[in-house]
Amino acid sequence: MPTTDDLGHYLERISPRVQTIWRGRWLKGQVEPWRQLFDHELVLFQAGKCRVTITDQVPADAPLSSPGLAGPNAKAWFAIPATKAAPWRAKPLSGTVYDCPAGSFLIIPPNAPHLTLVDEGPVQRTCIHFDWISTSWTPTPICTVPPDRPDPALVRFAPAWIPAGPIHGRIRARRTVDDLAETFFHRWTTRRQDERLSCRAVLLEMLTRLLCEDGDMQLSATPELAQDIKQLLDEHLTETTALPDLLIKLDRSYEHLCRVFTSQFGIPPMRYVTAARIERAKVLLSNADHSVAAIGQHVGYSDAAYFSRLFRAHVGVSPQVFRQSLMGG
Repeated sequence: MPTTDDLGHYLERISPRVQTIWRGRWLKGQVEPWRQLFDHELVLFQAGKCRVTITDQVPADAPLSSPGLAGPNAKAWFAIPATKAAPWRAKPLSGTVYDCPAGSFLIIPPNAPHLTLVDEGPVQRTCIHFDWISTSWTPTPICTVPPDRPDPALVRFAPAWIPAGPIHGRIRARRTVDDLAETFFHRWTTRRQDERLSCRAVLLEMLTRLLCEDGDMQLSATPELAQDIKQLLDEHLTETTALPDLLIKLDRSYEHLCRVFTSQFGIPPMRYVTAARIERAKVLLSNADHSVAAIGQHVGYSDAAYFSRLFRAHVGVSPQVFRQSLMGG
């Protein structure tokens, strides 16, 4: 099960499959009966206010509007605390009541009995039924209601690396998520296969917006920084500026930049510069009008003897011999 530090990274592994989307309005005091899902349900609360109760099992004597209490056979569910980096949280299942005002969301896991009560209406909800990863599955109803229970063989639980239990939180990029929900709904209702397949991409973006919105959840910038270093080296390849003085433009320590570049390209920046200069020199040596010393100076080496030694070390022959091999060819 992932820790809080892993939350941004498990989103890289999901490939959601959509079963359906539905939406509607409910008035104050309306109640949906206890029910259990075969898949996961993402609920976007867009107006009004609800209470959603999620338990381990439906209490036999509980009225519909009660919060419900877990029975003696209730399972222990993993809880992830809310943090600055994770504004949403997963709560234990046992008898938990979730306040769901407009601008909040709730992901309800399969096989978890739950009940919805409207506190302030009208309530507007958009509900998307989905699986975290795309696998072959047998079509099922959305849910069952007591006394029926879902067939365990047909329930599509989340992979072990997805946080367990319900996921509840505030929608931070609300306008963006609302626009995505509209796009999703209208594409799905076309009943066209290509439009419905594209809904998977919309759902992935929506889940990313909901679960990885905080700035502290950013992925590593190492690949982008390494490319910035390479571009800077390529632009100043033939200059004699010392490498630390050149890379200071990136506002990082020279040691850190060397580590980042080496981790991405497999060689230190200085070796990259040398290799690039030698390759450029090999091209220029095909032109007999330029002396070896002039070519060395053109690629950044003012000392002709040093350039010749460096060229021999990398190519195996001196610049003169290399030129002769080109002319002979």
